[in-house]
Amino acid sequence: MKLLNYQINNLKQSFELLTKSPIYLAVPILIDIIFLLAIGFVGSIFTTKALPYLERLATLQTTPLTTNDASALITQQTQIASLLTNIIIVFLQIILAVFALWIIFQGINWFLAVKCVKKKANLKKYSLNFIIINIICVLLTAIIAKFFFEITLKNLLTSTPIVSQSLINIITILILIIILYFLFIGYAISYKYNLKDFLKNIFKIGVKDFKKIILAYITLIILFFIANYIVKLFSLSFASMIIAGVIILMPLITFSRIYLIKILEQ
Repeated sequence: MKLLNYQINNLKQSFELLTKSPIYLAVPILIDIIFLLAIGFVGSIFTTKALPYLERLATLQTTPLTTNDASALITQQTQIASLLTNIIIVFLQIILAVFALWIIFQGINWFLAVKCVKKKANLKKYSLNFIIINIICVLLTAIIAKFFFEITLKNLLTSTPIVSQSLINIITILILIIILYFLFIGYAISYKYNLKDFLKNIFKIGVKDFKKIILAYITLIILFFIANYIVKLFSLSFASMIIAGVIILMPLITFSRIYLIKILEQ
């Protein structure tokens, strides 16, 4: 009961903070809209860049050789390898571009959420912590994705799977959930500590205050589920869906940042 009252009080206080300082609601919403537009713009640029490689690759793979000449086969394989390399390079460029946009736009929004709650915060300390925690999570995700991709590929190439694919999928999802669990803790406390203490306290707080944090996450999941349902009710057209999303979902995203910071404030 005490834990539930703590959550309710923080929900109320977070709402009051936004009503008293509506600029901390309006500006992050605008930044999130610009962020989504930037993602769409970057995505269109790199999609256009990758399309010729994909079309050429599809042509090579669907065009049978008219000769048994070994040199022709080697040439085709070399072309395919070159195209795949170019596609991977474009894919990595997309990841780097999206990562840079996330650091800039979401970094600003989380800092504004910190300012809304704490009023004073060290921008340099916050920025360093925010960047480092994102780099760590991206590297961890990449390593895990590579590991499980290789296992999945081996399963596809052998008649007897090394490990059950269902088990691989479940473990992958669980690991990603754990990463996200600690990532948002890092975002919420990034203003508090120097880098060395910051990384240590992410895990310390994540374990020590597990019940409090997991209840906060569940509360937010429920709120987003309700908000998403309401958006669908108003989604009579694409335009109405966008408007409903801006009016309902985006304020909730801003509220969520402040709520998590409030939960971990003490």
